[in-house]
Amino acid sequence: MSEVVRHIPPTWFRAQTRLTTMAFLTRRTGQERPAPLTEGERPLGWLVLPPFQRPPVWTLAQKVRFIESCWMGLPVGVWIFNRPDKYAHPFENWLLDGQQRVTSVLEYMADAFPVFGWTFSELTEVDRRFWDMSVAFPCAETNITDKVQLLEVYDRLAYGGTAHEPKDQTHDR
Repeated sequence: MSEVVRHIPPTWFRAQTRLTTMAFLTRRTGQERPAPLTEGERPLGWLVLPPFQRPPVWTLAQKVRFIESCWMGLPVGVWIFNRPDKYAHPFENWLLDGQQRVTSVLEYMADAFPVFGWTFSELTEVDRRFWDMSVAFPCAETNITDKVQLLEVYDRLAYGGTAHEPKDQTHDR
């Protein structure tokens, strides 16, 4: 009788994890990718939402709770973006995970809603600097150039969070 040997598939996903602050996310706005957006892509600050990303779905209450969690120092997860080594690559700055969280941060900083009773611009300069430089919002940076692999990463990450409806799946298999 021969023994069945099982193997774990080789790791193909690689990312550089960075312990970043809000400043990393927000100070890069205005440094959008040099390549123009293509059909289905949407800007989110300096990041690009790929065509297969669904629209934002978090409620105002979810956004507020997330920002409160940031202020409280709770772990808020890692957002993942893609930066291929090639300049002006079509998949540059694609946000693969974290759209709801990144949207919440950018909207909060644009005074779209108050947290703990204050909009961002109503905070003291000290509090705004603390937010920028001391509130952690870690990210992971990939450099994937294959769209099939990008879809694989997105599918594995997105379908484990807030449930997607079948109508949200807009990309072809």
